[in-house]
Amino acid sequence: EHDGTFGFCIEIIRTYLLMGVTVAIQTIFLYQVYLVNQQSASVQYKCGDTDYLLLCVCVFTFEAAVWAMIRDAVSFCWLLIRAPVRDLSDSRRTLVQYATGAQVSNGRARNGGAILDSNAPRRRNVFHRLIRGSGSVGHEPWTLEGITKRYKIWSFITLALPQLALTSFLSFAGGDFIANSDDKEDLIMNTVGVLFINEVGDILYQAFTSDVLKEDMANAKGVEVEVSNKLRWSLWLTSVFYPFSIAVYSFGIVFLLPMLKCSDTPLFFI
Repeated sequence: EHDGTFGFCIEIIRTYLLMGVTVAIQTIFLYQVYLVNQQSASVQYKCGDTDYLLLCVCVFTFEAAVWAMIRDAVSFCWLLIRAPVRDLSDSRRTLVQYATGAQVSNGRARNGGAILDSNAPRRRNVFHRLIRGSGSVGHEPWTLEGITKRYKIWSFITLALPQLALTSFLSFAGGDFIANSDDKEDLIMNTVGVLFINEVGDILYQAFTSDVLKEDMANAKGVEVEVSNKLRWSLWLTSVFYPFSIAVYSFGIVFLLPMLKCSDTPLFFI
């Protein structure tokens, strides 16, 4: 309604294309990392001498960064689950509401679109508002309030699950890739390289998203959730054992994983 059909369709195509390219690039990188891990030369090096101190530092640093992304993906899943759902009758739905689930607030549609704010008086299409439109009536922050159940499921499948799957696989394949490094120089460079895979999404977002849309995303209204003492206690326990869990996982990547193919790999760093 506010952006016009043309502007809305272009933005939807651009958004899903950007997400698809991001997933495709990360998948290609991860597949190549997996192939490198399966090479015979890499397997043989696992059984050789290794600077375990530097290796542990690199793997732990990498896993801490990837686990942070996994935690963000889980938080996004929880956000979608907790987001309030609102059913709109077919007579009130527009093209935007069908595609996005209709952002509403307090029983009314949000005063603005994905690109433009609402103007008064209304113009016929997006080009009139861009060229001849009057000042904005008032900017309202983006919100998840009022999305439909169908759109929530669609977002969960297309956004949350792929990110969770990719980061989970990256935590294993990337750690194994670092452990296959030939020397100290390769160890540091490989750590930086697999961390780059973790940042592909942010790089493309920063490169191909306008500053205005970035600001709208940053200022989007959050989902209010009542935090009970039980939830506070569980979150505190998670924060306490979270570093320990990363350390144990890194230990498995560095020492236990090579034991699957090497019989003389030391169990402890001396």
